Parts: sequence; structure tokens; C-alpha cells
Amino acid sequence: MNCPLLSEQTSDVLLDYSAGRLDAARATTLQKHVLVCDACSAFLAGQAEVWAALDTWKAPPVSISFNRRLWQKLRFRIWKSAVPVAAAALIIMIGFVYDHKSQKSQMEIDQVERTLDDIQLLRQFDVARAL
Repeated sequence: MNCPLLSEQTSDVLLDYSAGRLDAARATTLQKHVLVCDACSAFLAGQAEVWAALDTWKAPPVSISFNRRLWQKLRFRIWKSAVPVAAAALIIMIGFVYDHKSQKSQMEIDQVERTLDDIQLLRQFDVARAL
């Protein structure tokens, strides 16, 4: 077996072994390798210490006001992140309204020009018919 510490593809094998997630065949192969590899043996000894420390660690008790303070912080973060989003949405909406308003004004101007052109054309027909 190649040393798992020397290859990125197999470096997680030692972690899986120390957590007990390896199948029996791979675990047996790794156990044989650890007997001859000092680096892997030292790594597994360190992992055993970490697991032992995690097993003995006790979480401190939660204070009575923990939930209230947590929700206050979460609400602040929600508002803190919502303000820039709301400002961006407002800017986009103002730009949209302004753009459509200017297009509407331009459309009205074009319509007035066409109407005046039509009136002028009709007057020319009336003049031509009178002659």
C-alpha cells in the first residue's frame, strides 16, 4: 500500500479510519501499513488524542438570555443586509420609471408631430381640390 499521507487522493483515508468509517477490507490494509509507517502511526495517534479530547469536552451551559440575544443579532444582520438590497431595488425602480416616462414623453411628441403632418397634408388636399 502507498502511504496515504503522500497522496492527496488518499489523504482522507486516515481520517476515515480514525473516525471508524472505513470498510473492513480497507481498514485491515491500513492497519498493516500503519505498523510499518511511522508518519501514519503518528498521525493516527494524534487523531486518537483529538477524539479523546472531544469525548471529554463538555459544552458550557447556555445562559437564560441566550435566545433573546441571538434573535436580536439575527434581526440586526437581516436589516443590515436588507438595506443595501432595498436601496438597489429602489434605484432600479426609479431608473425604470424614469426611462419609461421619457419614452412615453418621446412617444407623445412623435404622435403630435405625426398629427401635425397629417393636418398639413389634409390642408394641401383641400387646397388642391379647391383649384
